[in-house]
Amino acid sequence: MLNKTIIVTLLLFNGMISFGQPERVLYEKSISELRGGNYEQAIVFLNEFIEKYPDFVNIHMIYLNRASAYSSLEKYEAAIKDYTAAYKIKPTYAEAVRQRGYAKKIMGKLEAALEDYNLALQIDPGLASTYTNKGIVLEALDRPDDACENYKKALELGMYDVPEFIEKSCDSTSKLYQKYTYQLLVDKSTDKTYGFTEENPIRVGHGPRGQEAFLKLLRDGQGNEVTYTRLGSCCRYSSSKSAMGFAMLDSYEVKYKDEKGKKKKVVLYTSFYEYDAPRIPVGFYSIQDFEKKK
Repeated sequence: MLNKTIIVTLLLFNGMISFGQPERVLYEKSISELRGGNYEQAIVFLNEFIEKYPDFVNIHMIYLNRASAYSSLEKYEAAIKDYTAAYKIKPTYAEAVRQRGYAKKIMGKLEAALEDYNLALQIDPGLASTYTNKGIVLEALDRPDDACENYKKALELGMYDVPEFIEKSCDSTSKLYQKYTYQLLVDKSTDKTYGFTEENPIRVGHGPRGQEAFLKLLRDGQGNEVTYTRLGSCCRYSSSKSAMGFAMLDSYEVKYKDEKGKKKKVVLYTSFYEYDAPRIPVGFYSIQDFEKKK
């Protein structure tokens, strides 16, 4: 079944879309059903939306939501038709092609999936998760060297959660393998505002997964993982990475101990839309810092 992260991501994007009142009522009904996992009923509402408002300015997103609902029901042929419709309506929208490739991969159509991943990357070379998915397909096609190159690109673009089967594709002496083993996060910031202010957030990129991956790599002054709680979204700003041209930061309350064992609590601000090689905020450490002391 389709990873629900895909649908959640779509809902986040769609939450920024502007509607007239009639469209909004029907749209919110479909979203409610999607969130509740009632995919059949969501499709009913999405069908009605497409029939009544075919000229809606963001109709490609409606097709994309319906495709996700079909995928969740394992109706991949229907999903592929909707992903294709979304792409034809908006040829610059790489996400529709990427998800179509994912559906094809699930169906075992590996060569066709590979074609879609290549097309998605032509449209948007910065779509990092596509390199990971492409690597998985190349792995299945017994092309480990090509798979390794794609995992490498995914890492360069900030994908911390490259699958563990990277070990199958990349030689254990390669820099890529070493980066994966050492969890990537090594550079320290000396800027006391980095991550601690709305004006200077940590640009982790790649959705909520990017935030989770980053926070899990931080260590406190005792070498332990930090604990964190998402406080919510704030601080609207302009973003070319968002479908609507603007995005929001996320804030996290982080609890940890300093080198003397004293308990600390701070708020860190992150952006999962933009990516700029994350660094370690002042007061925190990396896994490697404590491996050196062993």
